Amino acid sequence: MYNVMLVDDDYPVIELLSEAISWNELGLNLMGSYENGMSAWEDAKSSPPDILITDIGMPKMNGLELSARIKEVKADVRIAILSCHNEFQYAQQAMRLNVQDYLLKDTLDPEELAQLLKRFKQAMDEEAQKGWEQSRMIHLVDESRELRKEQSLKNFIHQPLLSP
Repeated sequence: MYNVMLVDDDYPVIELLSEAISWNELGLNLMGSYENGMSAWEDAKSSPPDILITDIGMPKMNGLELSARIKEVKADVRIAILSCHNEFQYAQQAMRLNVQDYLLKDTLDPEELAQLLKRFKQAMDEEAQKGWEQSRMIHLVDESRELRKEQSLKNFIHQPLLSP
């Protein structure tokens, strides 16, 4: 189960998203809802989320700074920005941080966010599967290398000392 952090200073948005999305059915754990970036960062330092959903404009620490700090701790975090700002400069800053999605609050539908979360989860599951397959292949290569060494040593031992 992947951990999700929800950060927004607009309490009705947090309440709506906390209740409207079936987190457990999506295979996600809502690890916390925060009203500003600083309180979210305090928790993220010790337990970084797999998915961050954050507003941009918040007191104490904005969502872009929070995203950058969490990326320093967990580079593969998935980030969705919620914003009232339809301005290019905010989207541009989000793109520099490799944010996966930028959603406008005034047109936000919880079902749209749920679909986005499903895509995030699917991508993370695929990456985990690839990582497992890669580690299995490495193990098999190491195992076959040891078997080849052993076979070479046996062949050397069983060869006659002098050939006719």
